[in-house]
Amino acid sequence: EKQLKANDCFMCFSSGSKQHVGKIAFIDEDQIYYAGGFMGILRTKDTDILPKYLYETLNNETMREVIRSNSNGTNIQNLSNKIGEIKIPHPPIDIQAPIVSECEKVDEEYNNSRMSIEDYKAKIAEVFERPNVVHAGGKRLCEMCKTLGGLWTGKKPPFKTVNVIRNTNFTMTGALNLKDVARIEVEEKTFASRKLEEGDIIIEKSGGSETQAVGRVVYFDIVEGDYSYSNFTVRLRITDSNFNKKFVFYYLNDFYQKGRTFQFQSGSSGLKNLNLNQYTEIQIPIMSLPDQQRIVSEIESYEAEIAKAKAVMNGCAERKKKILEKYLK
Repeated sequence: EKQLKANDCFMCFSSGSKQHVGKIAFIDEDQIYYAGGFMGILRTKDTDILPKYLYETLNNETMREVIRSNSNGTNIQNLSNKIGEIKIPHPPIDIQAPIVSECEKVDEEYNNSRMSIEDYKAKIAEVFERPNVVHAGGKRLCEMCKTLGGLWTGKKPPFKTVNVIRNTNFTMTGALNLKDVARIEVEEKTFASRKLEEGDIIIEKSGGSETQAVGRVVYFDIVEGDYSYSNFTVRLRITDSNFNKKFVFYYLNDFYQKGRTFQFQSGSSGLKNLNLNQYTEIQIPIMSLPDQQRIVSEIESYEAEIAKAKAVMNGCAERKKKILEKYLK
């Protein structure tokens, strides 16, 4: 009875986090797997409700919130038997069917976008594996840039309140996330030499884990405002005019994405530290500025396509919500 079968709705019934309660997946075909202790199966008994309609209704954020509100517990949030008491709209089959059909079209677009993202990521990864890049010869990072460690809360006045980029502002893909930038009172003297400039590259010096390498990088492209970077990071400023700053960033990000900074990290457990001396021995391909710019433009075009695909994916939940509202109003 607990073996997963085609058309089952597989739901989280218990969790330490209320946000996880009610998460649901639709099972397309019979499985050899069984529902675990914190999970439950919703299986339709009557022919007057389509399994996929049940799934789409319960996966709607409004209904998810209803389900979460029905869970309780001190350490573990449980639905218990309350899931059976929750009411959902029950229109006739000729209304359920177009809801399912239109939602499936949205799912198809979602999956196509997800696959296109993987395709573009693969294209980005391939750029620096091309023979003309691999065999271009290289120049050590330490010979073409200056590095400087970051700062934190000041101890000696005069002070200045500035925006400080932290590890939390690094995404796993190398993008700079500015949603939660810290505003910190720092020493004016320390900040003077650590004010970020457009084109600076910020490297994660401490962080990571046994499975996640330290050494993430982000490219600073902000023109206005007082920004600096935390003492868990290092600023890399390109000083050699023969190198395109964005090209160097993309190369270092590719280096990280392929797991190559694992060799430069140390630390027995928990926090990992990047050996900056070893890291700055990385050889950056020596290519003409026009060739560097062509690579930058190519990668930027792939990133633009990834952004479009992500926008489609991010809008899918809202589109499904509107489909339900259209037929159930």
